[in-house]
Parts: sequence; structure tokens; C-alpha cells
Amino acid sequence: VAEEKTSGTGDAAVAFAATSDLGDGDTGPVHVEVVRHGNTLALYTTINIGAMMAKKPYSVPAVVVKAQAAKLK
Repeated sequence: VAEEKTSGTGDAAVAFAATSDLGDGDTGPVHVEVVRHGNTLALYTTINIGAMMAKKPYSVPAVVVKAQAAKLK
């Protein structure tokens, strides 16, 4: 598990990547951001199989988190 940068939305937020063994010697990351808006928690996860196969970096898209945050205000 590794800390990542948050989108900067909500009252508080934490973001991290968890890397798991895919069973064939490869690993695959899952990116997560948890954002608190008052008494509401929103959880965003991203798994990009194409990026994992190509060994390219990816993350939780900040634009998606910000658009959802606007709806939770």
C-alpha cells in the first residue's frame, strides 16, 4: 500500500494504491480515494486493465472525483 495525492475535494480525503499479486508473477495496482463530505463518505476506485497490461501508470481521475463532489455539496 502506498500513499497517493488526493483530488483536494471534500472536508477530508485520503488516497492510496494497493498492489496485489495477479498470480502469474505480475502485480496489479488498485487506486482508491476516500473523501468525506460532512457525514458522508465517498469511495472511488480505479482498476485499469489496459494500463496494467501495458505497464503504464494510471490513477483515480481527479475530474471524476470533483464532479461527484459537486453533487454531494
